[in-house]
Amino acid sequence: MDHPDVTRLYKFMPWSDRVKALIENEEIWFSRMDAFNDPFEGIYSVNRNMEAFQFAALAFKHYQNNDGIGWSDISKLLSEKVVNEDLSIKEDALIQLDCAVDSMIDEVRGIGILSLSEVADSILMWSHYADNHKGICIEFERELLELSGDSKHCRPVQYSTDYPQPRVRDLLADEHLLTTQVVYTKAAEWSYEKEWRIWAEKGNTLRKTPGKIRSIILGASWDGDLDKVYEMAMGNSIKLKLAKKIEGRYEIEITPYIRK
Repeated sequence: MDHPDVTRLYKFMPWSDRVKALIENEEIWFSRMDAFNDPFEGIYSVNRNMEAFQFAALAFKHYQNNDGIGWSDISKLLSEKVVNEDLSIKEDALIQLDCAVDSMIDEVRGIGILSLSEVADSILMWSHYADNHKGICIEFERELLELSGDSKHCRPVQYSTDYPQPRVRDLLADEHLLTTQVVYTKAAEWSYEKEWRIWAEKGNTLRKTPGKIRSIILGASWDGDLDKVYEMAMGNSIKLKLAKKIEGRYEIEITPYIRK
């Protein structure tokens, strides 16, 4: 498991009936990437420039994987469908290339994303995602055999001042390259979130929680039924914690809830 020092991940949420279902059914919502509130989310620039020999090499690799096709067959296919006599790329081949790239882009826009954070005590995170500190934060254990420990699907976001710029030949050679570059890259201004993301093949769906729920943290301005939440937490072997303002400082601390 990559980043073994990160043992917990956190999900900030407003309080709603969905929270109860999350806890009792161990299911959480994966949103589509094109539904995110950041208009820069998922933007990238595909470098479509390719030399003829690179295009031909990719085509050769594709045709070579077909059983029973030898070099003479591949050479004929390349000359008929890929490369002109002057070694420029045929227009139909370029059109097919654009279609293949556009198809990859559409797939990325439709995948499911679960956004989590390394931290539970960020004032901004509580303000932006947990109903101005009136909501909650779910603490998940990061486990090797769960989604949270699967480095293919779960990893930290990289923050950058530039869009991802994958090369088209690399996209065609690695079907997951666009996903890994686009899903895990955000504008540098968001770096305070210390975000991790888990992706799934399809968005706008409920999926199994990424790890065991260790605690429910109530916001510093929580005004709901504390006893009811406590009983729900205890009934599911989950700890209840409180986010509290630290007097004299722009900070909050997380403390265990002790029922009197």
